[in-house]
Amino acid sequence: MALVPYIYKYNQSFSALQFLLSPDRNNYVPIQQLAINYYLAVAAFIFALSWFGRLDDQKQATHTS
Repeated sequence: MALVPYIYKYNQSFSALQFLLSPDRNNYVPIQQLAINYYLAVAAFIFALSWFGRLDDQKQATHTS
């Protein structure tokens, strides 16, 4: 997560996750939607890591054969 629990910017106070995952700085994202956005972002990151790891494994397998 973030190093600070709240960020004061644009004359507003945001939670760290609101600042990172909100579509713009004029509207706060409701906490339920923020949780969904967070879990989708984490799932996408894990998927990307596993996908690129799989591609790397396939690349190494073709070089050692």
